[in-house]
Amino acid sequence: MKKIVDSIIKNKVSLLKLESNKLASPVGDKSISGVRDSKKRFFLKTVGAVGIGALIYSLFSKKAQALVFGSAPATNVVGLKDSSNTRISPAKEEDTFPTGSSSDGTIALASADTWYTVPSSAPTTDYTIIVSLENADGTVRWSFNNGGTPSATNGNLVPNHIALNIGANKSVYFGSSTAGDDVNFTVIEKE
Repeated sequence: MKKIVDSIIKNKVSLLKLESNKLASPVGDKSISGVRDSKKRFFLKTVGAVGIGALIYSLFSKKAQALVFGSAPATNVVGLKDSSNTRISPAKEEDTFPTGSSSDGTIALASADTWYTVPSSAPTTDYTIIVSLENADGTVRWSFNNGGTPSATNGNLVPNHIALNIGANKSVYFGSSTAGDDVNFTVIEKE
């Protein structure tokens, strides 16, 4: 009887050793532990490590968005500063709307490729000029000087509506590639 028990124990120990060897060593490219591909295992470990790292960083960093968005830690306030580095509000109503005496007019751009002064005589105080195109069969351009011929390299394209702040005794010039275009304007002198 003792021999039978010893034999059974010996067989069970052998089976246990065999089973433990099968669990520890891969059979071909498969292992019994559940993940069959070593590349898949590496990928899952890497994704887990990156996820845990990001979680820890976001918990301890007050400016995690700086890392994610590639910016330096700063306030979320966007603002403007003047030349003396003082923050200014773009919604400030000071000098936003021109006030003062106004006049309206039309300048006929009678000749092609010629600059015309708008208005024909510049105000003696700072002013705002608002210009719109009446007839525009050609390409209408504007400039602060009247040198050269209105062209792609001399003057700026005029949109349908433009407002410019101009200094006292300064003029703006308009020209067209086609004779007969008209420019309407309103001048508002600043008080």
